[in-house]
Amino acid sequence: SGWAPYRTPEAEAIALAGGAQIADALPRVVDRPGDPVARADMLAGAVLGFAYHRLVGCQTGTCPITANPYISTLYGALMGYVVSGALG
Repeated sequence: SGWAPYRTPEAEAIALAGGAQIADALPRVVDRPGDPVARADMLAGAVLGFAYHRLVGCQTGTCPITANPYISTLYGALMGYVVSGALG
């Protein structure tokens, strides 16, 4: 009951399963697969997402996005793509 102040194997498995679902869905989100600018923006977002996980992270391990490097990287890639579409 409630959030644990540390990572548990169950929480890690759930986070990895969620990350796998996002990774599987991400190519379907990209409606411009041949656009190198969109891909570069996604890569930049992924790098920033991973950097945020490493530099800021989550002290308690209960943060849904930043506690897991896979989730934060995929979320960063998705945000990079969204920003690419908004600015491009």
